[in-house]
Amino acid sequence: MTVLVFVTGYCFGALVGSSVGVISLTIYMIIPAPFAHPAAWMFSISPVLLVVMALLGGMFGLAGAYASRFLRPRRDLRFTLSLALIGLGLTFVYDLASSIGFALAYPAFTSIWQSIVLTFIPMYYPWPPIVHTATNAIIFGAVAPVLIISIKALPETSFSPRKGQETDYSV
Repeated sequence: MTVLVFVTGYCFGALVGSSVGVISLTIYMIIPAPFAHPAAWMFSISPVLLVVMALLGGMFGLAGAYASRFLRPRRDLRFTLSLALIGLGLTFVYDLASSIGFALAYPAFTSIWQSIVLTFIPMYYPWPPIVHTATNAIIFGAVAPVLIISIKALPETSFSPRKGQETDYSV
């Protein structure tokens, strides 16, 4: 999901990308799913955790918009590796911040330092949550370049007439 938010920010700008990120992570946290965060059950999620996760979703859209300023879409290894490294960094920040957000939202379960340590140690899953960081980097490198190049290749449409065309707005 985060790679789609990043691509949205890259292709359509900071406002659209961050809005899509905030909305999609909010929906993800509110609607129960089998693999959702343990606190993500309707009417029982902490508002603190909801805000943290929504802001982290917006972070991916903003990062996509910022990356579009210095990374031009190309069909080469440099572009792919750049997006994979950006995905690695963003997901690392996401994993740490969401662990800290969980500790802030539910202080009876864990401390902030313990939540940071548990980001790297498998406790509730058969793998540590940091595996999410590595796999997301692979997804960013495999999916984001294809989507960005494909979206950028689409023709732009406009509701304004082309130069030289006359428009009759009378009814």
